[in-house]
Amino acid sequence: MKYREKKISTSGHHHPCSWRAPWLALVIAMSLTACLDSVPTTELTETSTIAARSYTGPVPSTADVQAFMTNVWDNLKATNRCGGCHAAGGQSPQFVRQDDINQAYSSAISVVDLTSPKDSTMVTKVGGGHNC
Repeated sequence: MKYREKKISTSGHHHPCSWRAPWLALVIAMSLTACLDSVPTTELTETSTIAARSYTGPVPSTADVQAFMTNVWDNLKATNRCGGCHAAGGQSPQFVRQDDINQAYSSAISVVDLTSPKDSTMVTKVGGGHNC
């Protein structure tokens, strides 16, 4: 599927939201690092084989949502990761819901502080022992 880039301005300035996805990916990566460093984990044994599902929801509405999908969501959506709890119908925030990537992105943005990633709810929860 081809996507056309929408030029926002001819003045050479970047779209005001274009910085969000890389920062969101950094915040989540920091969260996972904190999780791995501070929380003991147990390796789960797979008891059944489930075929990988392809995303069939609405297309990402912006380049930021597409970057979030590629860099964050794809890595966290599995049920043995954050997708076990934070998917559609699960507990809030539903940042790995598989029915609508745009809603997943909106949920993820609600728990990150892009101006101070270390103070993000997502980082402090994982750093405090929350185990996705």
